[in-house]
Amino acid sequence: MKQILEPIDRFKREFVEITTPLPELIGKVPNELEKLATLLNDRSVYIQEALKKLASATTSREYAEAIGDVRRSLDGVEKQLRQIKDAMAEKLFMDMGILTGEGAADQSKAVISQLLDMVGRLEGLASGLGIRLETKEATPKPYIPNPDYYDARYMVLASMLTLGYLADRLGELLTST
Repeated sequence: MKQILEPIDRFKREFVEITTPLPELIGKVPNELEKLATLLNDRSVYIQEALKKLASATTSREYAEAIGDVRRSLDGVEKQLRQIKDAMAEKLFMDMGILTGEGAADQSKAVISQLLDMVGRLEGLASGLGIRLETKEATPKPYIPNPDYYDARYMVLASMLTLGYLADRLGELLTST
C-alpha cells in the first residue's frame, strides 16, 4: 500500500494518511475484488488534488473546486461496488476474521451496504456543494454553491476516511495471503 502524507490546512500542520493500493499489488487482488482495487487506485488522484486545493484555498470558489474533486473521486463508485458487495463482504470481513459466527455473512453484507450508502451520500453532498459541469438530475430551483473551509474540509476528510478504510481492509487482505 502506498501512503501519502499531505498538509490539510495551510496554517496548521495536520497530516492525514491516504492509503491506496499500489499498482503492483492490484494484480494480486482476487478477481472478485479487482474492481474495488482499480477504483480505489484510480480515484485516489482526485482526493489528492482535493487535498492540495483545500490547503491553498481562500475563496468559496476554490473550496467548491476542492469539493468538485471529491465528487469526481466518488462518482459512480457506490453503483459499481454494489455489483461486488457480496464478494467484498466475504473477502474483507469474513475471510479476514473480522466477523465470525453464524450471523457473520449477513452482518458483513450489512456493513458493506452501510459503507456503500455512505459513499453514495458523500457523493450527493459533494454534488450539492461543489462546482460541477454537469448534473445527474434536474434541480427544481437553481442555486449557487458557496461552500467555505469547513464544508470542503468535511467533504475531503470524510471521503478520504471512507475510501481509505476500504483500501486498508483490502491491504490487510493482500498482506495476509
